[in-house]
Amino acid sequence: MGPRRPRRAHADSSNATAAGHWAIRARRALLPAALAALWLVAAGCGYRQDVPRLPAGALSLAIGPIENATFTGELDVRLRDALKRRLMRHAHITLRPPEASDLVLTVRLTGFDITRTLDPAVTANRTFGFRLEGRYTVQDRRRGEPLVSGRPLRVRVALVQDPGTLETPAIRDEGIDDAVDAFAERLLEEVLLVF
Repeated sequence: MGPRRPRRAHADSSNATAAGHWAIRARRALLPAALAALWLVAAGCGYRQDVPRLPAGALSLAIGPIENATFTGELDVRLRDALKRRLMRHAHITLRPPEASDLVLTVRLTGFDITRTLDPAVTANRTFGFRLEGRYTVQDRRRGEPLVSGRPLRVRVALVQDPGTLETPAIRDEGIDDAVDAFAERLLEEVLLVF
């Protein structure tokens, strides 16, 4: 082997590597500052994320008896399912059995009816209207007294169909489900946001 040639140094490579490391460090240092600045701007604009909470500092809720005093079967079962689905979306609300919870929600469904409308002068569609009403109570088990007692609640939903559409069990079920979902949503809005 002959004499080794001296390696040619690339001044740019060591400077480029140093510059690359510096850029990475600068980005890492600036990221928390940028996030803090974004948070300050959002806070200054009045933005805040509302998280529904249970009233009176309660940590757990039970869905108590749901009484169906209407002539339409299974409204109570559908409402219980709709309430559970909605409450399970809130990780900070714990669902427990009535004997182990802070609050117990009870509902009495008192009215359900369906209206059918076909008015060619206004629209060429057939409208099926569904009305569900009831009363609810929120009992505070810790204090032994109700927070809300017998508060009325009523919702109306409408399904608009083609003029030739007849009322079928599928349309009726869709309307009932929509009315029950609207009732559950409105009920939880009142229970979780009013307080």
